[in-house]
Amino acid sequence: CRVVEGEIPSAGMINEKYDIILANINKRTLLEMAELFPNVASDSCKLIVSGILEEDANQLKEQYAEYWREELNLNEDGWCAISFQKR
Repeated sequence: CRVVEGEIPSAGMINEKYDIILANINKRTLLEMAELFPNVASDSCKLIVSGILEEDANQLKEQYAEYWREELNLNEDGWCAISFQKR
């Protein structure tokens, strides 16, 4: 098991495939990265995104639906985290 922390667009990360991607960043950045995540995801990758306001969750799910299947949606105090499985 190897854990890598950093920004995906950095030189060494874009050429690798990951089994789990965790992203706790704002909606705008998550929407911008929607096309990038599938390129660094292994075939069985799980993507977990958090730090999303509940009112923004549907927009994010729609943006990610082409490459990701929603598995779990957790909500607490107006915030949510969503777990996806790569299609």
